[in-house]
Amino acid sequence: STLHEAYLNRTKKILIIMKFKLLALIAVLSLCAGKAYSQGGIFLSQYYQNLPGFNPGLTGATDFLDIRTGTRQQWVGFDGAPKTYFVSANGVIKPKVNPYRKNSLRTSQPEDGLSSYTPVSKLKWGLGGYVLKQEQGPFDQMQAMLNVASHIAVTERTYLSLGIASGISNYRVNLSEVVVADQVNDATYNMFMANGFNNTYASLSAGVALYSDLYYVGISSLQLSRTLLSGNDLLNKDGNNRIFHAV
Repeated sequence: STLHEAYLNRTKKILIIMKFKLLALIAVLSLCAGKAYSQGGIFLSQYYQNLPGFNPGLTGATDFLDIRTGTRQQWVGFDGAPKTYFVSANGVIKPKVNPYRKNSLRTSQPEDGLSSYTPVSKLKWGLGGYVLKQEQGPFDQMQAMLNVASHIAVTERTYLSLGIASGISNYRVNLSEVVVADQVNDATYNMFMANGFNNTYASLSAGVALYSDLYYVGISSLQLSRTLLSGNDLLNKDGNNRIFHAV
């Protein structure tokens, strides 16, 4: 009898734990409810090959001129498979420090507001950019961005950086490669034919990062702001959603 009661008590505890886990899972899924998009933004599996493209704050994180190029192809052997090409370059600019700054003759003490400043040697700037081209069947995307980042030393080997990227993005579709079953009654196809699909935008992105020569961590908002320069924005109404990256 005692063994039976112990078995029942253990079974009740297991059921309570399972119920708690189920409720927790439902709560998490409820918080995550909403629109989600897969493969948003740049299609690169090895994102670290173009870090400034994912986080402008990492522009100039290396102390040398970093030039890279790459390509990626998905679903090899399928017509219209996604393809990505990119070329990127970024480097660091360190302000020069006057070697005679501390050797000058002083006749008075500096003001309090000037005595507790961050030395120029602890500040550096990153400058770079990239060109990206993506193809997905009849859809084409071309993007050219210029990146600028400010890096401040928080310890001897660790920097905190803030970067922005600005440039031009172009999206178009080659209607000659599109085949529809009913060209007369297909509303989307007729909209494309009437208005075209070749949109050009001015884009702005931003990112912040904390890094050293051993690690990096950061978060960025790509497509933080986007302004239509030419084309028909109604054909790409979902394209203004912000894209976030954590690296």
